[in-house]
Amino acid sequence: MTESDGEAARSAQEELRELVRRRAVLWIEGAACLGAAAAMWSLSARVQGATPEAQSVFLVVAFAFGVACARMVAGMIPVLTFRCPRCDGLFHADASRRTVRLRACAHCGLSPERFPGEADAETR
Repeated sequence: MTESDGEAARSAQEELRELVRRRAVLWIEGAACLGAAAAMWSLSARVQGATPEAQSVFLVVAFAFGVACARMVAGMIPVLTFRCPRCDGLFHADASRRTVRLRACAHCGLSPERFPGEADAETR
């Protein structure tokens, strides 16, 4: 393996680690948004007859919830448009086969957990 191949492998590893990190953040944000949505839905019936102060607090919380959901969707865009370092296809989707994969590349099967160049980099 030449020096440029090693640098390319390390760069690809870093890209895949960043993808894994972004996916983990999205899972946490998604769980938080789902919990907040359930709580807001259950409280929405009680807010109707509440004081104006409670209603305004609910509106502020609803606005913050909307901002959080928009931020989560904006964070999904780089994850969903990530290109595989090996085959340069969309990592999570293959339109020709109509497949969607979450853990490995939909085209070539490259997995961030089992990157082939990782063992070579650790032995140096």
